[in-house]
Amino acid sequence: MWMKRTWNHPAVVWLVRLVLAGVFLTAAVPKILHPGDFALSVFRYQLAPYGVVNLTAIFLPVIELCSALALLTIPRLRDAALCVMAGMLSLFTAAMLLNIWRGIDISCGCFSQDASAGPMGRLNVARNVTLLGFCLWGLFQEWSGIFACRFRERGIEKSDSNNERVNSTITGERQ
Repeated sequence: MWMKRTWNHPAVVWLVRLVLAGVFLTAAVPKILHPGDFALSVFRYQLAPYGVVNLTAIFLPVIELCSALALLTIPRLRDAALCVMAGMLSLFTAAMLLNIWRGIDISCGCFSQDASAGPMGRLNVARNVTLLGFCLWGLFQEWSGIFACRFRERGIEKSDSNNERVNSTITGERQ
């Protein structure tokens, strides 16, 4: 029971948001400052058509930056930011796994565009999967809070409706 309360505690929710936003901000800034180097990193993955590589190198870091800032500063956009982050992490992880499977030995390009940064591997995939889990957990926190508020607005309490249903079933009464 204490574990459920700990994971739902506002401080834990904010800590997860800070971690996600921090990772995305840390990844976005060098890519924005050096778009040519990042375009080379995108090209090394050998997944995007040549004509799309530069557009990806320009817009992807901006999307990372905007989603990180929205997660921290705009409450109405938190769930959208988490969805965007989850989508990007899913795409990045799939690209990493595909290149590992294909035997392409490149650096991941997440935080450094240096080709000698070391090859991507299981640790990079594990990091992305963990961050994806944080995104999904954050979405669950956001959506469960929204649904709980809507139920309260309608005067429906989870425990009351369940108790009434159980009591009416036991006594044979109809509502």
